[in-house]
Amino acid sequence: MLKNLLITIFFVAGLSGALQGQDYLELNTAVRCIYFGTAMPEELYSFETSDSIEQLKDEILRKTGQVQNFEFLCSNVPSVVAVVDKNKRYILYSRKFFSEQPDRALRLAILAHEIGHHSNTHALRGESPSETEEMEADEFMGYALCLTGVPAVLAEQIPAVLQLASGIDSADRRVDIMRGFRRAEASLINAEHAAWVEEKPNDVVQQLPHFPFPPPEYSTDADLDAYFGTCKTMSDVDKKLRGALEETGYHTRRYFYVPGGFALTTRMEQFNKDGSCKPDKYRWSSKIVRCENFSALCYLKSIITTEPAYFRVLVFVVTSQLIAAAPPPITRSEAEGWLNEGANRLPQEIGNLPFSAGKTNVTALVYEFRVRESDRTAITNNPSEIPGLVHLRKSRIINYLKN
Repeated sequence: MLKNLLITIFFVAGLSGALQGQDYLELNTAVRCIYFGTAMPEELYSFETSDSIEQLKDEILRKTGQVQNFEFLCSNVPSVVAVVDKNKRYILYSRKFFSEQPDRALRLAILAHEIGHHSNTHALRGESPSETEEMEADEFMGYALCLTGVPAVLAEQIPAVLQLASGIDSADRRVDIMRGFRRAEASLINAEHAAWVEEKPNDVVQQLPHFPFPPPEYSTDADLDAYFGTCKTMSDVDKKLRGALEETGYHTRRYFYVPGGFALTTRMEQFNKDGSCKPDKYRWSSKIVRCENFSALCYLKSIITTEPAYFRVLVFVVTSQLIAAAPPPITRSEAEGWLNEGANRLPQEIGNLPFSAGKTNVTALVYEFRVRESDRTAITNNPSEIPGLVHLRKSRIINYLKN
């Protein structure tokens, strides 16, 4: 009898020890986004949290300015899961899973994606989110990766390394992630701009919009340093650029701040396939122009051929900073929007800054788009079939920069 009692005591004590540190979770996970794997355990338990994972979560929230609207639990799930149950939000994570993902960038990416679902208050209906919800979660991921110090080259590689359970194409995921990354870069530039303005307070400068930097992925570019060797100030460069643009019909222009200088953008124009400008009557039209001079032959040709229309925006960037394109490429509507966002003149405070040939560079970026007549879809030309200098020669800008 005593022997059996002792066995029972030891069994109960052992069972109590096995269950110590874990609690049964009464949680319905039918509405979820799971990062890896699809099978969920029949019974869920919560365990003692991991300080290192908590710190990563806190860093994402702090750097992105998000308020935590979910309960964060270490659990026996396969990987990381965002859950919505009875209007309450949860993120469940596996300590074992994170131990197998030691890379900081990957850990941040996984957590940020799931946090992105909650920060966007996604409904997560069913066992897999909608494509729109996944897109927004990936965009938040890119935003968080930039603000937590992950380099762009690593952020671009995330989709190839981490395959979502939903199976979204990695190329599409890369576009969404880098859109968020670029948005975060723009916010950092704003902060840098604000710090610079504090040192040089001026109402005009404070209101000068910023251009995305690094610039969005462009179609082609051209180095124009050779044409500005005699310039001493930013105003000298601006005067020469304005003169060349004015002579070639680019009468509407806009200015933006970039680190160490400024950017000057032109209005969206329609051009010929060889890079030359269309006549002014058609050049600035947003509608596709196939027949510049009406004739029966031209009309017939426009019906039986499918040649697209070509549009472009030129951006002249004057800065001492290294220029490297930041993917993904922009859309036609985004490029057109620059005309409404920029300033109509260069503030004197920037114009008075010194320009030093060899240290400050002038680069022309060309954003080129093909528009199909069948459905009016605009496709970014990346890369352009026309070199950057050819664009500038055909538009005759180079002719006036030589003066």
